[in-house]
Amino acid sequence: MSLLQLSSILIAGMAGVAIFIMLYNRVFLQFKHSRAKLAVSLLSLLGLLTAFGLAGYIWSGYRSLLPALGVLLALGAGEGLRLLRRRRCQGSAPVEDTHRCIRLMQPLTTLDLAVRRYRVPLPGWQGGPFRIVQLSDLHISDRLPSAYYERVADEATAAGGDLLIVTGDMISDLEYLPLLPPFLRRLRARLGVYAVLGNHDWWSDPLAVQSALASAGVVWLANSCRSLPAANGARIRIGGCERPWSKELAPWEAPPENPAEPLILLTHTPDNIFHIARHVPPPAMVFAGHYHGGQIRVPWLGSLLVPSVHGRLFDHGHFMLKGVHLFVNAGIGAAMPRLRIYCNPEITIVDLTM
Repeated sequence: MSLLQLSSILIAGMAGVAIFIMLYNRVFLQFKHSRAKLAVSLLSLLGLLTAFGLAGYIWSGYRSLLPALGVLLALGAGEGLRLLRRRRCQGSAPVEDTHRCIRLMQPLTTLDLAVRRYRVPLPGWQGGPFRIVQLSDLHISDRLPSAYYERVADEATAAGGDLLIVTGDMISDLEYLPLLPPFLRRLRARLGVYAVLGNHDWWSDPLAVQSALASAGVVWLANSCRSLPAANGARIRIGGCERPWSKELAPWEAPPENPAEPLILLTHTPDNIFHIARHVPPPAMVFAGHYHGGQIRVPWLGSLLVPSVHGRLFDHGHFMLKGVHLFVNAGIGAAMPRLRIYCNPEITIVDLTM
């Protein structure tokens, strides 16, 4: 086999892998985990590698490189445009971060909990200092130590939030539901604990998860919007959005009774942000999770697999879109596979200021 022929096969294979990653992010990751999903994903990868590899082998030569290079250039251009768009939407960095730097010699970060705190001035806010503590994607199970979940709950409570919020995916499998209420009962905040469901909760048993939330004193927000007191006579609203798994119209989408009250909106997937930001008036802040920060990240390159129709656009951190603050939490647990590489689980703390 000549060097040119080998190069043709390798470049064609890279094009096949790139197309598979795009399809996996935007299509396959949206489906419920099952053996059929795994089989279809593997068959798609093998099919793309075989098709592009054979093309590179049969049509070896400089001309044969053009289709594969064209695919790679097109996908690279799309990724470049997303990077520019991401930079335009990039919000502030954390003012405190317990795990700011990558530790190259410690790639496994499954239990290496990070606490990241942001400070956000909210125009017109008269309620004084107000703290929101966010958890997401617990994926609670016995495959991670119970002491780890206890530490997460205790650190989230110790943060002293006015609100403590959980943005979905409490469980991955229904068999672990009994572990959820004891964890939730350890959570405390001045104005209570609030949550929305994620795709795994809907796929498992949404009514059972809602019942577990209620038994632990956690307010489920998908079909309600609450007005809560802050300092100086100010009030703040908190609501939920569970699209696309729930098709019901949430009350926050109706004209608010008092537009002067800023709205804090919980949603599981950040993919909802474009729909949410078009609402008049839009929420002041949106909290989401779902992406796990990629769960497996490459140092300085970032996430590779993100369950989003927008790819890596909003994979993790603070963003601004049409005046709306979006916080995307990297999650607490891990699912498929049950480990994290260069991607810390995290607690997000947001301090509202005047």
